[in-house]
Amino acid sequence: MYVHNFNPDVTAQLVKIKSINLCSNSIGQLMVDLMCNPPLGKDVQESTRISFQTEYKALFESLKKRAGLVTNFLRGMKNITCNEVEGAMYAFPQIKFSKKAIEAANGQAPDLFYCLEVLKNTGIALVPGSGFKQRPGTHHFRITTLILPEQELQSKL
Repeated sequence: MYVHNFNPDVTAQLVKIKSINLCSNSIGQLMVDLMCNPPLGKDVQESTRISFQTEYKALFESLKKRAGLVTNFLRGMKNITCNEVEGAMYAFPQIKFSKKAIEAANGQAPDLFYCLEVLKNTGIALVPGSGFKQRPGTHHFRITTLILPEQELQSKL
């Protein structure tokens, strides 16, 4: 955003409002610090150390399982290929469109058209690969792997 001939105080407030979205709040920053610098020193009680390690392992395994679920579901879909999700919270599968599907996009990027249709028909938000400078002639979308825990997911299917 570019502002011209605005009062400097107004400009400063606009910058402040936009900057809020660039980083997490204080609690979020503290949590990241704890993840990067866990309570493992000699002055930490053994119960705290065990609790941290147990929670860390449970979270890691949960994220790994969710990534596996998303990968397997995507691989089971027609015209979609997906690499195994190995460390991010997103899958970035490739989708093969027929000529008829590309024509249905009516000049819009086919992956954008697909993502909007998925949102409209299912409520699932995908991000089109055309926003990620994909190779010409290929189509992708990004989807989060932060799905519901398996027991909640199964109850909703």
